[in-house]
Amino acid sequence: NNYNVIPYFKDDNNAGSNAKDIILKCVMEGKKVLVFPEGTIEMTEEIIHFKKGLFEMAYNNSIPIVSLNIIYNSDFESNYLRSLVAYFQIPVEPPKIDLYFNEIIYPTRYTSFLSFYDKCFESVTNGYYDKKELKNNSF
Repeated sequence: NNYNVIPYFKDDNNAGSNAKDIILKCVMEGKKVLVFPEGTIEMTEEIIHFKKGLFEMAYNNSIPIVSLNIIYNSDFESNYLRSLVAYFQIPVEPPKIDLYFNEIIYPTRYTSFLSFYDKCFESVTNGYYDKKELKNNSF
């Protein structure tokens, strides 16, 4: 597989619009796109509300969303340290993760953008806490 990164620089006032244009073009070409819609990295395990721009684009263009959860197999602080090490490009073994796909959310099934957006957030949030609890209770 070939992976590409769509750059997003917070200091650039056009970054969000440019990223959405690139993502829309990729999707219309039949490519799959993985996004991290929180727009930032938080130092907690709480899921923060998503930025709305990508979801609005998906809703307006009838693009289905597949929600998913990434659950790390080690404690949070260790993974944050590893992400910092990766950011500074120091070779380190990548963290082990479990990837869980939730439901497909079709924008055409919702009468408003906000109901679609809320469903996307709910799907990820519920999926995360369900998988986290399942993982913590497994042997």
